[in-house]
Amino acid sequence: MWENEIEAIEGRHLDIKAADLVFIGSSSIALWESLKRDFAPYTVVQAGFGGSRIADAITYHDRLINRYHPKIVVLFSGTNDLCGDESTATPAYVAESIAQLMKLVHLENPDTVRIVLPITPTPSRAHVRHLVDEANGLIHRYALREGYRVVDTASTVLIETTPDPACFVEDQLHLSPLGYKKWVTVLRPIIDDLLR
Repeated sequence: MWENEIEAIEGRHLDIKAADLVFIGSSSIALWESLKRDFAPYTVVQAGFGGSRIADAITYHDRLINRYHPKIVVLFSGTNDLCGDESTATPAYVAESIAQLMKLVHLENPDTVRIVLPITPTPSRAHVRHLVDEANGLIHRYALREGYRVVDTASTVLIETTPDPACFVEDQLHLSPLGYKKWVTVLRPIIDDLLR
C-alpha cells in the first residue's frame, strides 16, 4: 500500500548513510516543511507518510529507521489509529504498538536515543479526545518501563486544556507553522543537549 511513498522517502535521502535524526510517523511529520531547517545543521531524515498508522511504521522501520543508524529517532504516530471511525484502535493498542516499535529500534540500534511525541489533541477530533488522553497516559507509562523518552509537544498547542485553533491549519487537524514552532520550542533544546 505504501511502497510508492516509502520509495520516495528513500529517494530523497540517498546521500545519507548515517543520520543524526530520523523523524518517522504520519502526516504531521510528512507535512513539516521547515523540519530540516528547524534542526539544522544536523543530518535529518524526514520519514513521514500521511495517513499511516503505527503498524505501518513497524512494517517499514528497517527501511526508514535502521538503515540510517540514527543517533536519535523521533516518532509521531497514533493520530490515525484513533481517528474516530469504525477502524479506531484502543488506547492500549496504540501504546503497546509504539512500545513494540521502540523495542525493534533498540534491538538493531542499541545506542539510538528513542523519543516519542504524544498524540496531539486536535479541534477536528475532539470526539476522540478521551481516547487520545488515555493513550498518552499509557505511552508515558510504557516509556518509563521500556527506557525511551516522551517529549510533551501535545500541551504546547493547548490553551489550558483546549487545542488552540491558531496552531492548526484550516482542517483543524494538521499543524500550522505556529504549531510546528511550538513543537520546536520544546524539542530543539533536548535534541541539542543529546547531540552535544
